[in-house]
Amino acid sequence: MKHIVRNMSIQQKIAWTYSLLIAAIFICQMWVYNIFLSKVVQSKANDYIIQSLKQTNSKIETYINTIRIMSNGITSNSEIREILIRNNSLAEKMPAKYQLSYADNLTITGEISKLTLAYDNINSVQIYTPYYNYSYNFAGEFENYSNIMNSKEGEVIRESRGELLLIPSRKEYVDKYFATDTAVFSAVRKIYDYKTGRELGYLFLNIHETALREIIEDVEIGTTGVVQLFDNDGFYISSANPNVIGTRIDPEILGRIDNMGSGGFFIIENDLIAFQKSDVTRWGVITRLPVKEVAGELNMLQTTNFMIGILGLLVVMITSFILSKELTKPLHILVKSMEKVRDGDLSSRVHVNSNDEIGNLSKVYNHMTEELQTLIRKNYEEQLSKKEAQLQAIQAQINPHFMYNTLDTIYWMLVLEGQDKTSELVISLSDIMRYSISDKDGSTVTLNQELQILNRYRIIQSARFENRLAWSILVPDELRSLYVPKMMIQPIVENSILHGMDNQKPLLTITVEAFIEDETLVIRVTDDGKGMSEEQVRTVLTDNISKDQKHTGFGLPGVNRRVKIRFGEEYGLRISSRLGAGTQVQMRLPIIKKVNMEDRNENLTGRR
Repeated sequence: MKHIVRNMSIQQKIAWTYSLLIAAIFICQMWVYNIFLSKVVQSKANDYIIQSLKQTNSKIETYINTIRIMSNGITSNSEIREILIRNNSLAEKMPAKYQLSYADNLTITGEISKLTLAYDNINSVQIYTPYYNYSYNFAGEFENYSNIMNSKEGEVIRESRGELLLIPSRKEYVDKYFATDTAVFSAVRKIYDYKTGRELGYLFLNIHETALREIIEDVEIGTTGVVQLFDNDGFYISSANPNVIGTRIDPEILGRIDNMGSGGFFIIENDLIAFQKSDVTRWGVITRLPVKEVAGELNMLQTTNFMIGILGLLVVMITSFILSKELTKPLHILVKSMEKVRDGDLSSRVHVNSNDEIGNLSKVYNHMTEELQTLIRKNYEEQLSKKEAQLQAIQAQINPHFMYNTLDTIYWMLVLEGQDKTSELVISLSDIMRYSISDKDGSTVTLNQELQILNRYRIIQSARFENRLAWSILVPDELRSLYVPKMMIQPIVENSILHGMDNQKPLLTITVEAFIEDETLVIRVTDDGKGMSEEQVRTVLTDNISKDQKHTGFGLPGVNRRVKIRFGEEYGLRISSRLGAGTQVQMRLPIIKKVNMEDRNENLTGRR
């Protein structure tokens, strides 16, 4: 053990000492915490939460009692009963659909208005009979009488004896039958003829859910506890969150509630669930809050436990904190600087104020970043110079300016002498020279211009090989306006002639195509000549140009190198060939639809 401790670093020793001390204290505190946790939770729930829920139920019962009194005033109103008795008798004798007269409607409305004037949360009042319906302040659609009586609530209503029944409305019922943005619940009771005991109809008092919400929102249980009201089937009737109204309590929680009777509490997922049901309304109130909030008294226990160990821990904690802070502070600074370098800021440096191991590490790090920054800068400058030199060298190979004026003079002399065929060859060569010397820095031209120059090249080669060459250019018009680097297609075609011409074959066919593939412009040159060997295919794009290839200008290696330098490694040439079957060269370029240029080449081949 001593050997292991001696071999530990200072940081490890501090970490292990601190961890063991904290672990011992934590275990002791958790032991005491677990002993008293259940007692504290039970005491808190019994003394505060359950009592708060009971008081909430009591307030709701008081409010429902006021609704009962109001409904009793309506059902016992003599004028309303007399109107219902008279109209029910008339409706029984009339086969057609019966409706209350305007006078009777007005009378009932006046009586109900007086009885409900003091109640702010009344949404509407309805009276249903088997023959007709009445509504007060109701803008929705009447439910069919038979639908109500045949529903689950209808069975309860039919079996009632005039007592007040509470029917919490589901969301779909509210959306269909009530013109309101808020949920409602209904207080329902039968209307009797007191003299004969005969049923006259059913009174529906539709009350805004906000009346209940105002009651439960006044209840404060902890800092996060929210009280919600649910019915006998486990559906939320009222809540501070209107979106849950009409939804059902979680099945696991509802099952525990059903097994516990009228009230109680239990813990699920570190949360305390407390509920209390009302014998009057048959509804219940429920709340949920974290156990740690309920067990707030444990803070005192934790403080006591802390004070017991504070004398022994004080010296160790202060010493370890100061020591670890001083040791790790330079490391934190070093890490932050490394993160800056990782993100690309090579100018980040660490200010060294010590000569210990961390100080030496910081000095080495500063030297390393300086060297790295210098190397990257040098490499960037070298690569930039190399690319510029490559571009200039490539452009210089296709810059035979000294020949242009001579060719132009020869052309006019041939024209004057009437040698049209020879003059056509000279002007074709002249156009190619003019085209090649323009824009010394490497211009970008339209694909159509490249094809025009290729046509000039075709004239020259056709004259050279007479009837041994056949050409086919298949380029859609919509692609001819795209921009490509200048003098790219002609070297590929020249390569086809060089490697494809076979003395044993009378005719060489060359096809030039252009199309879009994978958001890339592909220019494909295919010939049916003698083809190339695998070794030739592998080396044709290298810089090791044979003597036979040097007359081709900068050839395929130059084309490939120029494309990659300008656009990147994903572009360039791809070659496939088979001896006796021909060669296919594909040049892949980015799609360029527009180029900002102060000086653009004119259509040289169309100037004469």
